[in-house]
Amino acid sequence: MPYSYFFGYGTSLYAQLTTVLGIAISTLFWRALYKRLDIWKEFISFASIPLILWIVFGTLDITITTRCAFAKSECEGNLASRLFFEHFGFFGGALVSFAWISLWSIIMLVIIKLTKKHETLSHFLNRTILYNLAFSHMLGFSTWLNATKPISAFFSTPYPTDLLSWIFPTTVQELLPGILLAIFHYIFEMLTSKGQKPTAKSS
Repeated sequence: MPYSYFFGYGTSLYAQLTTVLGIAISTLFWRALYKRLDIWKEFISFASIPLILWIVFGTLDITITTRCAFAKSECEGNLASRLFFEHFGFFGGALVSFAWISLWSIIMLVIIKLTKKHETLSHFLNRTILYNLAFSHMLGFSTWLNATKPISAFFSTPYPTDLLSWIFPTTVQELLPGILLAIFHYIFEMLTSKGQKPTAKSS
C-alpha cells in the first residue's frame, strides 16, 4: 500500500520514532565496539560512503515499513523482518534493526580480522556488502511511496520465497549492484590517488 507521506499518525508515528531511536542506539553501539577493537578508524577510512548510504536508506526503509507492519505484520514482505513484527509489534522495527545491524557488523568485523594481511580484499568485500545493503534498502523504501514507486518498478525482481534468501543474497543478480558499485568506488579511488601530487618538503 503506497503512501503519499513518510510518517503516519498517532501510534504508528510513535512506532516509527521508536524504530529510528533503535537504529541510532544500534549504530552508536557498534561504532563504540569497533573503536574499542581499534578498527573504527580503518573501517571508516574506506567505508564511509557506502556506510552512510546504508544508514540512510536502511533507516528510510524500515521506518516507513514500521508505519504499517507494527500493527499488520503481513505488510512486511521480508519474511525475516516479519517475524519480529509478529512477535514484538510496536517494538518490532527497533529490534529487527538492532538484529540486522548487528548481523552485518559482525560479518564485516570477521572479514576485517581474517583479511588483515590483504587490505585491498578486505576493503572490496566490505564495500560490496555495504553498497548491496544500501541498494536493496533503497529498492525496499521505494515500494512504499507513490513518488518513488517508479524506481521499484524499474528494478522489479521476483520476491524470495525462503527465509534465508531474505537475509543473504543468493543469486548473482542480487549481488551485482554491490559488486559494481564497489568496483566503481575502487576505480575512482585509484584515479584520484594518482592525480594527487606529493607535496614538497620544506627545507
